Amino acid sequence: MEYEICLEPSGVRFKADESQNIVEAAKAHHVAIKHGCASGSCGDCKGTILSGESEQGPFMPLLLLPTERAAGMAILCKLYPRSNLRLQAEVISGDVWNTEIVGLSKLAWNVLELRLRPEKPYPYRSGQYARMAVPGQEDQWRSYSMATPPQDWGELVFHIRELQGGLFSRWLFYQAQCGDAITLGPPQGDFALQDNTRPLLCIAAGTGLAPIEAIIQESMHTGQTRPIHLFYGA
Repeated sequence: MEYEICLEPSGVRFKADESQNIVEAAKAHHVAIKHGCASGSCGDCKGTILSGESEQGPFMPLLLLPTERAAGMAILCKLYPRSNLRLQAEVISGDVWNTEIVGLSKLAWNVLELRLRPEKPYPYRSGQYARMAVPGQEDQWRSYSMATPPQDWGELVFHIRELQGGLFSRWLFYQAQCGDAITLGPPQGDFALQDNTRPLLCIAAGTGLAPIEAIIQESMHTGQTRPIHLFYGA
């Protein structure tokens, strides 16, 4: 059975089947709801149920505080409609950036450094991530954090780990060459360097170091002298 989904404050409306989560249904109707992992792990698709009935699927428990649950907030990539729904959710720009691969180098046996040069400035903040269209399958997108702060020369740097069966990482490791094109969506994420003098405690594992690298580099480049402790697991 299909239900009508209305997003506020944009007023965007689309239909969703009861077997589709809100993010899936929005994608099917070319509506770009802000989201990241699409698996209930990151919380970027957090929204609020304003009216209607729904079923919340499993997600990482710490993504919603008790106060947020009490206020009707939900993780939209795991939310399934059970009636017409009115939701407060962020709809992001449909802008895209065409980029060219200008560097591919191995950092470890299963990690590549990917350098991209966008055709126009990419306005991100240290700590944010970009969504990349899988070449040849532009309906499939993957999210990766920039590993450096914004550069004067405009290059974007990413650390990509090979995943067995991963559409994007397998293409990158075994087919991609310098000069190939990759399409990016708008930068996303609220994880960013805060402009204050409090000490920084940074914790990362694997390629999750990338956004923290960017934040630490920016902190150093801007002359901040606060203490920084980095704990890295591999």
